[in-house]
Amino acid sequence: MAAERPLHVLVVDDDAIDRKSVIRALRTSSDEFDVLEASTCAQAMECLSAHEVDCAIVDFYLPDGDASRILLKIAQERLGVPVVVLTGQGDEELAVQLLQAGAADYLTKSSGMGERIPGAVRRAVRLAEVERKARQAEDDLRAHRESLATTLRSIADAVVTTDSTGNVTYLNPAAERLLEVDDARANGKPLWQLVRVDDGNFETRVRQALLGSPVASSRNRLSLLRSDGSRLEVEERVSLLMGSDRSTPSGAVISLTDVTEQRRAEKRLAFLAAASPVLGATRELSPALDTAVNVAVPTLADACLVGVAPRNGGRVQWARAESVDFEPPLFRELCEAQLFTPDDMDHPLSRASSLGAVAALDLEQARELLIGSGAAEQSKPTAVLVPFSAHSVFGLLLMASRSRRYDREDMAFAQDFGRRVGLAVDNAWLLEQLARAIRIRDDLLAVVSHDLRSPLGTLMLVAESLEDEWGSEDGIVDHAKTVTRSVERMDRLIRDLLDAESIETGSLAVSIESTNIAGVLEDSVALFASQADERGIALIAEIDGRLPLVSADPHRIGQVLANLIGNALKFTERGGSITVGGCAQSATVTLSVTDTGRGIPAEDIPHLFDRFWRGDRKAPGAGLGLAIASGLVLAHGSRLRVQSKPGAGSRFYFELPAVD
Repeated sequence: MAAERPLHVLVVDDDAIDRKSVIRALRTSSDEFDVLEASTCAQAMECLSAHEVDCAIVDFYLPDGDASRILLKIAQERLGVPVVVLTGQGDEELAVQLLQAGAADYLTKSSGMGERIPGAVRRAVRLAEVERKARQAEDDLRAHRESLATTLRSIADAVVTTDSTGNVTYLNPAAERLLEVDDARANGKPLWQLVRVDDGNFETRVRQALLGSPVASSRNRLSLLRSDGSRLEVEERVSLLMGSDRSTPSGAVISLTDVTEQRRAEKRLAFLAAASPVLGATRELSPALDTAVNVAVPTLADACLVGVAPRNGGRVQWARAESVDFEPPLFRELCEAQLFTPDDMDHPLSRASSLGAVAALDLEQARELLIGSGAAEQSKPTAVLVPFSAHSVFGLLLMASRSRRYDREDMAFAQDFGRRVGLAVDNAWLLEQLARAIRIRDDLLAVVSHDLRSPLGTLMLVAESLEDEWGSEDGIVDHAKTVTRSVERMDRLIRDLLDAESIETGSLAVSIESTNIAGVLEDSVALFASQADERGIALIAEIDGRLPLVSADPHRIGQVLANLIGNALKFTERGGSITVGGCAQSATVTLSVTDTGRGIPAEDIPHLFDRFWRGDRKAPGAGLGLAIASGLVLAHGSRLRVQSKPGAGSRFYFELPAVD
């Protein structure tokens, strides 16, 4: 007990002389004692309840009982008060019984008893304190063990403990489920009999750790064999239990984390990440279908079939892929069947689409759904059927496997893959249709341009003949000139269409050479001088005196300038001006056409160089001039730019490289 206060001692004896003798022995000792007195069991029990007592000295025989009654009360109420019992001479057998009943010590009433009393009290108090601390330590240890057991029962990881030889001492519930054995049956068995893995180093790692080798902090991945033959991927970590010397291992703790689903999710994400660009790269329908089935086998299934049909009707296209040992008749039957437009509700694609969602089934059920009743399969590999639908096509994806059964997660994954296949197939189908439309347009344009030019040439010859033969007849000559201008305009439109097509397809031809750009500028101004005069517009040439030669195709640059000047004439009012400029920079020559016309609204500028775009629908022309000019400048490695504000005119300009 603490030395700061005196010990509280209860003396219980019905003999007043003996009681006083005990009290005198306590008070004359070197220790400080506060003494309480009682002469009966009842008084003693009342004092024990009312006061803090460090020790009780009790005569065995009392008027209303004996010391065992007081010992029983102290034990029942867990007072923790040590008791020293006083007995008569020759009661050693009784003393042993009292010690067994909980007494801390006993003293015989004799002449030397007074000298022994203080020491007996001190020993009893010290012993009681030691026992109290021991009980507290046991309670703490019990609570810690219960807390640890609760924690181990609640965690999701499997936890296995072993002794120093590697024999199992404990399995938590997660370990019981993972290893398919309960804790009682596992106890005492070697760890490696329960944890069945392919990794032969697992047993070695645990044994070496139990012998004191350093334990790696990283986790090891194992393939755990289950009783049904399936395998789980687990991550294993070994920790050591140290003995009392804190240096010798007394056992090991092995934690096993089931990462099977995590690894499946990682593989699925990796598969989709790798498959998406492969599927997206296909630009034709048939290769897209082949890519889809070849991507799926063997990662997702032993066999894969995909069928697709356009929404507007048409023949179904099939593609299939199988592993070497997988050749179900259903796949051949579907691919070889004469299946036509899916408008018919008996069509396999229509029946598959009627599911409305992904379905897991065996191939016999798939045959019943898609083709109708047929001979039963000898083996029934599980399959997953995924109807998919996109903008222009719809179809089905059928995957089958001999070695696995498809669960909900597999079905969700198959549906995700099916959506990607649908998008890829739809994209490929649209690209095919686009390529087909472009081919038709190109063919039509070639035919039209050829067939139009022949009669235009005839018209031109007739107009020229009329002018030559009837030159004195003003009316006939005027009509001939009108025909000539119409033919020239039609010929320009045909050339513009052909140039626009060449620019779009990247087949535009330019012949780069050292070009006298000043001459090209002057010729362009001269070409439009009469038109400008007729419209009352000043056409001005501002050309540096010594422009260097440039690397360019003179014919194509002349075409660019003609389109820009012609466009400026359309939108410049009478009395305005158009300036054609050429200015030398350090290594380039800037060509520009500037007008004082109405200007261009800011919202129209991004569309200026689009084909067939016209800001003013009333303006003449097909909307090809600026698009062709921009394409021709791009073919020279430059860019046509514009500066304009409404009411302030416009400036179109571009640069050409000077010849060194």
